[in-house]
Amino acid sequence: MNLIAANGDMVLSADSKGSQLKKRFISAVFLTPLVTIVLIFGFPWFDILVVFSVVVMGFEWGRMAFREFRILVFLCMVCLGGGVGAIAIANSFYSTLCALIAFVLMVGGLFASIPRQAAINLCALCVIGTTGVALIWLRSLTAMGFEIVLWLLVTVWVTDTGAYIFGKLFGVRRMAPNVSPGKTWVGLVAGAFLASLWGFFFSIYFLIGTPVLMLITSGVLAFISQAGDLTVSMAKRFYKVKDTGHLIPGHGGILDRTDGLIWTSPLVALVISLSGGKIPSWL
Repeated sequence: MNLIAANGDMVLSADSKGSQLKKRFISAVFLTPLVTIVLIFGFPWFDILVVFSVVVMGFEWGRMAFREFRILVFLCMVCLGGGVGAIAIANSFYSTLCALIAFVLMVGGLFASIPRQAAINLCALCVIGTTGVALIWLRSLTAMGFEIVLWLLVTVWVTDTGAYIFGKLFGVRRMAPNVSPGKTWVGLVAGAFLASLWGFFFSIYFLIGTPVLMLITSGVLAFISQAGDLTVSMAKRFYKVKDTGHLIPGHGGILDRTDGLIWTSPLVALVISLSGGKIPSWL
């Protein structure tokens, strides 16, 4: 049974929370091995998974923003996925990114009849596409591409999982009640702490960077990951939807599950790119 709070937010009962946690666990059991295997094999399987995810994420956003243009949005997202897929045969992160942005701006002309939201939605398409470009480019790196993407994905996953579990168990003070009522300060700190531990042991096991600096970097990345989560939550509030989709039980849509990557993956790709496609010397 669900209850409605005085501020209008839906409050889940204990049974509902248990059901949600069970669905999340089942989804994780299925998706974790799949993503791990695809990540290990790399091209073309990882690229295909990322392009598919970008298409679905774009469609989920389009369904929120342009409910009366669903078919047109779907076709545009397929084209967007194709643009992202071009990175699989390109070696330049910058040239592919510029081409993607130009493509998105042209697609935006299709929605010029809605000028008030045009800027927001164009930015959203750019961010979604850039996330895909960054992930594919990072994995394509011959030097530690697998390790970098593994570190990034697990950092975001640990942050999200830690924030969810500790927030539910011990969270009292809400972090952004008007944006995402479920987010708590305890969850934020716990997620960042677990991500920092992961970065520390990752550095020791894979001999990448300095353990202490990787600990700090992972902690900072955890906060940026939560910013991505809040960004998508703000969009859902604006468009008055609970989830971006229903593809993943317990999580909602792919955009709900990967929102922590929308700022972190482009940032990591940018730093690596500026370092010549290698781990920065200051780590």
